Amino acid sequence: VFDWIWNGVRPMYANGAMFDMVSGRGVTRPGNSDYVIAKGILQVMLLLADSAPAGMRQPLKAFCKAQLQAAVQVFGESSYFSGMTAAAMMCAKQLMQDTSVIAKANDDYAKMFGSIDKAVAHNRRFSFGVSMASTRTGRFEYGNHENKKGWHQSDGATYIYNGDGQQYADNYWNTVDPHRLAGITTDHSTCPLVDWVNPLGASACTGGASLGADAVFAMEFAACPDSDNPHLYAKKAWFVLNGRIVALGADIR
Repeated sequence: VFDWIWNGVRPMYANGAMFDMVSGRGVTRPGNSDYVIAKGILQVMLLLADSAPAGMRQPLKAFCKAQLQAAVQVFGESSYFSGMTAAAMMCAKQLMQDTSVIAKANDDYAKMFGSIDKAVAHNRRFSFGVSMASTRTGRFEYGNHENKKGWHQSDGATYIYNGDGQQYADNYWNTVDPHRLAGITTDHSTCPLVDWVNPLGASACTGGASLGADAVFAMEFAACPDSDNPHLYAKKAWFVLNGRIVALGADIR
């Protein structure tokens, strides 16, 4: 369980929030945000932290404390703790006041999540995320009439957390132009929506590799076969090197 938390959940946190690229259609729900999702999962981590193996207990607490501090800085303590269970709130406040635990958000590292075609990179300057799709994974989640404009959410959409706590929390998905998400290649065409049918990516050639904080992520992109323009095509790559990001596009047609 603690390996799942450390290697699967922890990398998706940034500045007290959780990357929206793993929240599916939930991003469009009123009152939802990257901080709301992060807080719900953080409550569980706080309650589990004391039960962690000796070698993981202190790092997990240090990580939780850093996420709490970042979120409280954005929303204030009373607002952020509102809605927590009593047990989780007590754990959170005790951890915030525990001087033996030094907050540490993330080591400098990058990670490719091959099973879901998502990638992250963390360093002292920023946290970076890329949402991709392939023949193994869907481009976006649509169902129950939620996320009606999610067409491009995994067409190489990128996220940057660099200190602006409200970047994705302040009604981002209700106000952003869904045809101009950062990082995508598009001619603004859309594809039909069918309840619970999530169009797959165009190619199996999506993935990446990392070494410490350096990484390369790439995807072969093509528009949905039944979209307004099924012929849009591009090769896309992101290089994270020495705390910088280089985004490249090639063979765009």
